[in-house]
Amino acid sequence: MVGTLHLPSGRRKSPVVVMCHGFTGSRLEAHFLFVKAARKFCADGLAALRFDFRGSGESGGRFEDMTIPGEIADALGAISLVARHPALDSRRIGLLGLSLGGLVAANAASRDRRVRSLALWCPSADPLAMMKRILSWGGNARRTGGILDIGGLGLGPAFSRNPRAVDPVSALRKCRRPFPILVLKGGADKTISMDENGLYMDGLRREIHPLRQVIIPGAGHTFERLDHERKAIHITADWFRETLSLP
Repeated sequence: MVGTLHLPSGRRKSPVVVMCHGFTGSRLEAHFLFVKAARKFCADGLAALRFDFRGSGESGGRFEDMTIPGEIADALGAISLVARHPALDSRRIGLLGLSLGGLVAANAASRDRRVRSLALWCPSADPLAMMKRILSWGGNARRTGGILDIGGLGLGPAFSRNPRAVDPVSALRKCRRPFPILVLKGGADKTISMDENGLYMDGLRREIHPLRQVIIPGAGHTFERLDHERKAIHITADWFRETLSLP
């Protein structure tokens, strides 16, 4: 896997945020959203690791072999990497996920005790609905030799197997280790519905996972307007500063 690590200045070990991109995305994300967020985190004293899942961006592997369990494993590997880094504080690791990356991040956070805080941007909550949405892809997808052609990206049959095994709300409900969760949503998001977003807020035990939901009115799925983008990044930076105990 290929990644970019942003380190704040100073000699103390830094808290760190591991960033999980969305479906067909990369560690840059749309309109360089992840780059801008990582730079803001770094300016606020938080390290940030942006990485490409295997088969995406510059990482090795083929996109057609991509599966959600594989991306969860990649996220856990990224967490292990930052936990070993001499400049980073393994006791203060946060996880951020966008869209499908939110579903991946929620599953990874439920499995790794080193994750102390979770932020989800317009996250997928229902894996079955998400897979159906991707497989239909606006009617433009077509199959070629068993591979689904989605605008020049091939997706193999393993992607759609056993969606219930990666249900993020179920994974978080079963996790008895408390950590706070931020759910940040664009009010005009046309990819993830408000009903699907509500599965996190309605389905989690708040006595275990302190929850905060923020809706940005008029914002789209990737906060694709300068004011919406800026607000999402600032809210999330403040969230990680607070929950990872950065003065």
